[in-house]
Amino acid sequence: MSKALTLVAVVLLSSCGKKKDDAPAPGSATPAPTGSAPAPTVSAPAPTGSAPAAAAKLDCDRVFAKALREKYFADAKIEDKTQGIEFAGGCGIEGADYTADITVTCNDVVSANMAETLKLTKQGSKDMTDLVGVGKGGVTSPLATIGTQATAWDDDSNCMVTVMVTGSKKADTIAITKDLLATLPIK
Repeated sequence: MSKALTLVAVVLLSSCGKKKDDAPAPGSATPAPTGSAPAPTVSAPAPTGSAPAAAAKLDCDRVFAKALREKYFADAKIEDKTQGIEFAGGCGIEGADYTADITVTCNDVVSANMAETLKLTKQGSKDMTDLVGVGKGGVTSPLATIGTQATAWDDDSNCMVTVMVTGSKKADTIAITKDLLATLPIK
């Protein structure tokens, strides 16, 4: 389910965030330089009440603090889980009889499409329930008989957190999600 939610986010981004190439069309003339300095570029401001995503690539060390690793998964092997896009990162976690997946995605388009993503996620699984009092919105569900998952959007940034734990470990994915949201925005 985590991969499905990440896929929904990536699809939304790719459909909303594509830019046309600024290079001139083949065969067209390229304007000669004028000798003046290029005009400064102005970045669009972050949405009101939202801190911008972290500038550097997100990796396991940045999205899942050592203190939280020790609190929830002290006995596990934890490794970076590259998402293939600069605004998402996470950790793959493997314990003796369980696995976990922590993913943080920080992007304005993903944040802006929270309601639609939640709607599609709930349509995809009848077991999804709303997370009340966790971030600005989220869902949780059992993963059949193999584990649990929680996904929520941060109140103070453009980040979404997904926590999935499978196997015999009885992890509180909602508590982990709340603790992860408390560390945002990523600096």
